[in-house]
Amino acid sequence: MINKDSNSMYLHSVWLSDVEFPPLIESVRQRFTEEYESRFGAGQTKGLYKRDDWARISFCYERVAQIGGSILDIGVGPGGLLNILGLDERFDRVTGIDIRHYSKLVKMKDDLDIRIMDVGEMSFADNSFDTLVCMEVLEHIEKPHFLRALSELRRVAAKQIFMTIPLREPEPLPPYHKLRFDFGDVVEHFPDGEFYILEPERGVPWLAIIEDIGDPASITQRSQPAAGVAARPSPGMSTSPEGETLATSTPAPSDKIASSPKSV
Repeated sequence: MINKDSNSMYLHSVWLSDVEFPPLIESVRQRFTEEYESRFGAGQTKGLYKRDDWARISFCYERVAQIGGSILDIGVGPGGLLNILGLDERFDRVTGIDIRHYSKLVKMKDDLDIRIMDVGEMSFADNSFDTLVCMEVLEHIEKPHFLRALSELRRVAAKQIFMTIPLREPEPLPPYHKLRFDFGDVVEHFPDGEFYILEPERGVPWLAIIEDIGDPASITQRSQPAAGVAARPSPGMSTSPEGETLATSTPAPSDKIASSPKSV
Protein backbone atom coordinates (compact mmCIF):
# COMPACT_ATOMS: atom_id res chain seq x y z
CA MET A 1 0.00 0.00 0.00
CA ILE A 2 1.28 3.45 -0.92
CA ASN A 3 0.53 6.57 1.10
CA LYS A 4 0.47 9.15 -1.68
CA ASP A 5 0.31 12.08 0.76
CA SER A 6 3.62 11.21 2.44
CA ASN A 7 5.18 9.47 -0.59
CA SER A 8 5.82 6.35 1.47
CA MET A 9 4.87 2.72 1.17
CA TYR A 10 3.89 -0.01 3.61
CA LEU A 11 5.50 -3.41 3.28
CA HIS A 12 4.35 -6.64 4.89
CA SER A 13 7.56 -8.47 5.83
CA VAL A 14 7.74 -12.24 5.32
CA TRP A 15 10.78 -14.34 6.18
CA LEU A 16 10.88 -17.22 3.73
CA SER A 17 12.47 -19.50 6.32
CA ASP A 18 9.17 -19.24 8.23
CA VAL A 19 7.04 -20.39 5.29
CA GLU A 20 5.69 -23.92 5.69
CA PHE A 21 4.65 -25.90 2.63
CA PRO A 22 1.08 -27.18 2.28
CA PRO A 23 0.76 -30.87 1.32
CA LEU A 24 0.35 -30.24 -2.42
CA ILE A 25 3.51 -28.14 -2.62
CA GLU A 26 5.52 -30.56 -0.50
CA SER A 27 4.42 -33.40 -2.78
CA VAL A 28 5.27 -31.49 -5.96
CA ARG A 29 8.58 -30.37 -4.46
CA GLN A 30 9.66 -33.94 -3.77
CA ARG A 31 8.47 -35.29 -7.14
CA PHE A 32 10.00 -32.37 -9.01
CA THR A 33 13.42 -32.83 -7.37
CA GLU A 34 13.40 -36.60 -7.98
CA GLU A 35 12.47 -36.24 -11.66
CA TYR A 36 14.87 -33.37 -12.23
CA GLU A 37 17.82 -35.24 -10.73
CA SER A 38 16.95 -38.46 -12.58
CA ARG A 39 16.90 -36.60 -15.91
CA PHE A 40 19.72 -34.09 -15.49
CA GLY A 41 21.87 -35.46 -12.68
CA ALA A 42 22.05 -34.65 -8.98
CA GLY A 43 24.96 -32.25 -9.54
CA GLN A 44 23.10 -30.14 -12.11
CA THR A 45 21.67 -27.32 -10.03
CA LYS A 46 20.70 -24.85 -12.77
CA GLY A 47 16.92 -24.92 -12.93
CA LEU A 48 16.60 -26.80 -9.64
CA TYR A 49 14.78 -24.72 -7.05
CA LYS A 50 16.28 -23.93 -3.67
CA ARG A 51 14.15 -23.86 -0.52
CA ASP A 52 13.70 -20.09 -0.75
CA ASP A 53 12.38 -20.52 -4.30
CA TRP A 54 9.80 -23.06 -3.14
CA ALA A 55 8.85 -20.74 -0.27
CA ARG A 56 8.31 -17.87 -2.72
CA ILE A 57 6.22 -20.17 -4.93
CA SER A 58 4.25 -21.31 -1.88
CA PHE A 59 3.60 -17.72 -0.80
CA CYS A 60 2.23 -16.94 -4.26
CA TYR A 61 0.17 -20.13 -4.49
CA GLU A 62 -1.53 -19.58 -1.12
CA ARG A 63 -2.84 -16.24 -2.39
CA VAL A 64 -3.86 -17.01 -5.96
CA ALA A 65 -5.58 -20.24 -4.89
CA GLN A 66 -8.10 -18.13 -2.95
CA ILE A 67 -9.41 -16.85 -6.27
CA GLY A 68 -9.13 -20.05 -8.34
CA GLY A 69 -10.76 -19.99 -11.76
CA SER A 70 -8.46 -19.29 -14.69
CA ILE A 71 -4.78 -18.44 -14.23
CA LEU A 72 -1.82 -17.56 -16.44
CA ASP A 73 1.75 -18.27 -15.29
CA ILE A 74 4.16 -15.94 -17.12
CA GLY A 75 7.74 -17.16 -17.24
CA VAL A 76 7.19 -20.88 -16.70
CA GLY A 77 10.90 -21.75 -16.50
CA PRO A 78 11.44 -25.22 -14.99
CA GLY A 79 7.70 -25.47 -14.24
CA GLY A 80 7.46 -25.56 -10.45
CA LEU A 81 4.45 -23.26 -10.05
CA LEU A 82 2.70 -24.39 -13.23
CA ASN A 83 2.70 -28.02 -12.04
CA ILE A 84 1.19 -27.01 -8.71
CA LEU A 85 -1.55 -24.97 -10.38
CA GLY A 86 -2.30 -27.79 -12.82
CA LEU A 87 -2.80 -30.27 -9.97
CA ASP A 88 -5.15 -28.03 -7.98
CA GLU A 89 -8.81 -28.55 -8.91
CA ARG A 90 -9.71 -25.02 -7.82
CA PHE A 91 -8.28 -23.84 -11.13
CA ASP A 92 -10.47 -24.67 -14.10
CA ARG A 93 -8.00 -23.33 -16.69
CA VAL A 94 -4.21 -23.19 -16.28
CA THR A 95 -1.94 -21.77 -18.97
CA GLY A 96 1.75 -20.93 -18.98
CA ILE A 97 3.82 -18.81 -21.33
CA ASP A 98 7.55 -18.26 -21.77
CA ILE A 99 9.73 -16.50 -24.29
CA ARG A 100 11.27 -19.83 -25.31
CA HIS A 101 11.12 -23.49 -24.37
CA TYR A 102 13.11 -24.16 -21.19
CA SER A 103 15.43 -27.12 -21.75
CA LYS A 104 15.04 -28.42 -18.18
CA LEU A 105 11.27 -28.13 -17.93
CA VAL A 106 9.68 -30.77 -15.68
CA LYS A 107 6.06 -31.67 -16.52
CA MET A 108 4.03 -33.74 -14.05
CA LYS A 109 0.98 -33.62 -16.31
CA ASP A 110 1.07 -34.32 -20.03
CA ASP A 111 -1.71 -31.86 -20.78
CA LEU A 112 -0.09 -28.72 -19.34
CA ASP A 113 -0.89 -25.81 -21.67
CA ILE A 114 2.44 -24.05 -22.32
CA ARG A 115 2.79 -21.52 -25.11
CA ILE A 116 5.73 -19.57 -26.52
CA MET A 117 4.80 -15.91 -26.10
CA ASP A 118 6.28 -12.54 -25.17
CA VAL A 119 4.85 -10.87 -22.04
CA GLY A 120 4.99 -7.56 -23.89
CA GLU A 121 2.91 -8.83 -26.82
CA MET A 122 0.42 -11.35 -25.48
CA SER A 123 -2.18 -12.65 -27.95
CA PHE A 124 -4.90 -13.14 -25.34
CA ALA A 125 -8.07 -11.05 -25.34
CA ASP A 126 -8.75 -8.46 -22.64
CA ASN A 127 -9.58 -9.92 -19.20
CA SER A 128 -8.78 -13.45 -20.41
CA PHE A 129 -7.64 -14.81 -17.03
CA ASP A 130 -8.88 -14.24 -13.50
CA THR A 131 -5.29 -14.15 -12.23
CA LEU A 132 -1.89 -13.52 -13.78
CA VAL A 133 1.36 -14.56 -12.09
CA CYS A 134 4.58 -12.92 -13.26
CA MET A 135 7.42 -13.92 -10.94
CA GLU A 136 11.07 -13.11 -11.67
CA VAL A 137 10.38 -11.88 -15.20
CA LEU A 138 10.24 -8.09 -15.25
CA GLU A 139 13.86 -7.53 -14.21
CA HIS A 140 15.02 -9.48 -17.29
CA ILE A 141 13.68 -6.99 -19.87
CA GLU A 142 14.71 -3.50 -20.97
CA LYS A 143 12.65 -0.53 -19.77
CA PRO A 144 10.56 0.08 -22.94
CA HIS A 145 9.70 -3.62 -22.99
CA PHE A 146 8.96 -3.49 -19.25
CA LEU A 147 6.45 -0.67 -19.73
CA ARG A 148 4.68 -2.60 -22.51
CA ALA A 149 4.64 -5.70 -20.32
CA LEU A 150 2.96 -3.83 -17.45
CA SER A 151 0.29 -2.58 -19.83
CA GLU A 152 -0.27 -6.09 -21.15
CA LEU A 153 -0.50 -7.61 -17.66
CA ARG A 154 -3.21 -5.13 -16.68
CA ARG A 155 -5.06 -5.68 -19.94
CA VAL A 156 -5.19 -9.49 -19.79
CA ALA A 157 -5.97 -9.85 -16.04
CA ALA A 158 -9.60 -9.85 -14.94
CA LYS A 159 -9.17 -9.90 -11.15
CA GLN A 160 -5.61 -10.00 -9.87
CA ILE A 161 -1.93 -9.79 -10.82
CA PHE A 162 0.78 -11.32 -8.62
CA MET A 163 4.33 -10.17 -9.45
CA THR A 164 7.75 -10.47 -7.86
CA ILE A 165 10.91 -8.48 -8.53
CA PRO A 166 14.31 -8.35 -6.80
CA LEU A 167 14.45 -5.31 -4.53
CA ARG A 168 17.43 -2.94 -4.33
CA GLU A 169 19.77 -5.30 -6.09
CA PRO A 170 23.44 -4.38 -5.69
CA GLU A 171 25.19 -2.92 -8.71
CA PRO A 172 26.59 -3.79 -11.13
CA LEU A 173 23.67 -6.01 -12.06
CA PRO A 174 24.27 -9.51 -13.39
CA PRO A 175 24.20 -9.56 -17.22
CA TYR A 176 20.83 -11.35 -17.33
CA HIS A 177 19.12 -8.57 -15.34
CA LYS A 178 18.25 -5.44 -17.31
CA LEU A 179 16.43 -3.40 -14.66
CA ARG A 180 17.06 -2.49 -11.04
CA PHE A 181 14.14 -1.67 -8.75
CA ASP A 182 14.24 0.61 -5.71
CA PHE A 183 11.35 1.95 -3.63
CA GLY A 184 10.95 4.97 -5.89
CA ASP A 185 10.49 2.72 -8.91
CA VAL A 186 7.86 0.70 -7.07
CA VAL A 187 5.87 3.83 -6.22
CA GLU A 188 6.11 5.04 -9.81
CA HIS A 189 5.17 1.84 -11.59
CA PHE A 190 2.96 0.00 -9.09
CA PRO A 191 0.94 2.77 -7.37
CA ASP A 192 -2.02 0.51 -6.61
CA GLY A 193 -0.12 -2.50 -5.32
CA GLU A 194 -0.07 -4.32 -2.02
CA PHE A 195 3.51 -5.15 -1.09
CA TYR A 196 5.25 -8.01 0.69
CA ILE A 197 9.01 -8.06 1.11
CA LEU A 198 10.14 -11.69 0.95
CA GLU A 199 13.35 -12.09 2.92
CA PRO A 200 15.55 -15.05 1.89
CA GLU A 201 18.10 -16.71 4.14
CA ARG A 202 20.78 -14.91 2.13
CA GLY A 203 20.99 -12.65 -0.86
CA VAL A 204 18.67 -10.04 -2.36
CA PRO A 205 15.06 -9.95 -1.10
CA TRP A 206 12.13 -10.25 -3.45
CA LEU A 207 9.27 -7.79 -3.47
CA ALA A 208 5.88 -9.39 -4.06
CA ILE A 209 3.36 -7.00 -5.60
CA ILE A 210 -0.34 -7.80 -5.72
CA GLU A 211 -2.65 -5.66 -7.84
CA ASP A 212 -6.41 -6.06 -7.74
CA ILE A 213 -8.17 -5.41 -11.04
CA GLY A 214 -11.78 -4.26 -11.28
CA ASP A 215 -14.14 -4.26 -8.30
CA PRO A 216 -12.19 -5.08 -5.10
CA ALA A 217 -15.43 -6.23 -3.44
CA SER A 218 -15.62 -9.13 -5.88
CA ILE A 219 -12.17 -10.41 -4.97
CA THR A 220 -11.40 -12.65 -2.02
CA GLN A 221 -9.76 -10.63 0.74
CA ARG A 222 -6.19 -11.53 1.72
CA SER A 223 -6.69 -10.86 5.40
CA GLN A 224 -5.07 -14.03 6.72
CA PRO A 225 -1.35 -14.77 6.40
CA ALA A 226 -0.25 -17.97 4.73
CA ALA A 227 0.28 -20.97 6.97
CA GLY A 228 3.59 -20.87 8.78
CA VAL A 229 4.31 -17.22 8.01
CA ALA A 230 5.37 -14.93 10.83
CA ALA A 231 5.72 -11.25 10.00
CA ARG A 232 8.93 -9.66 11.26
CA PRO A 233 10.33 -6.20 10.51
CA SER A 234 12.92 -6.06 7.76
CA PRO A 235 16.35 -4.80 8.79
CA GLY A 236 16.66 -1.01 8.61
CA MET A 237 12.94 -0.32 8.24
CA SER A 238 10.47 1.02 10.78
CA THR A 239 7.19 -0.70 11.64
CA SER A 240 3.77 0.90 11.75
CA PRO A 241 1.29 0.28 14.62
CA GLU A 242 -0.53 -2.12 12.29
CA GLY A 243 2.60 -4.27 12.00
CA GLU A 244 3.51 -3.14 8.50
CA THR A 245 7.00 -2.06 7.49
CA LEU A 246 7.22 1.58 6.49
CA ALA A 247 9.69 2.60 3.79
CA THR A 248 10.14 6.08 2.41
CA SER A 249 9.86 5.85 -1.33
CA THR A 250 11.45 9.15 -2.35
CA PRO A 251 14.42 8.00 -4.46
CA ALA A 252 17.83 9.50 -4.68
CA PRO A 253 18.80 10.36 -8.28
CA SER A 254 20.72 7.07 -8.53
CA ASP A 255 17.77 5.04 -7.24
CA LYS A 256 15.66 5.29 -10.40
CA ILE A 257 15.31 2.21 -12.57
CA ALA A 258 18.75 1.70 -14.04
CA SER A 259 19.66 -0.31 -17.09
CA SER A 260 22.36 -2.88 -16.54
CA PRO A 261 25.85 -1.92 -17.68
CA LYS A 262 26.55 -2.76 -21.28
CA SER A 263 29.08 -5.46 -21.87
CA VAL A 264 32.40 -4.18 -23.12
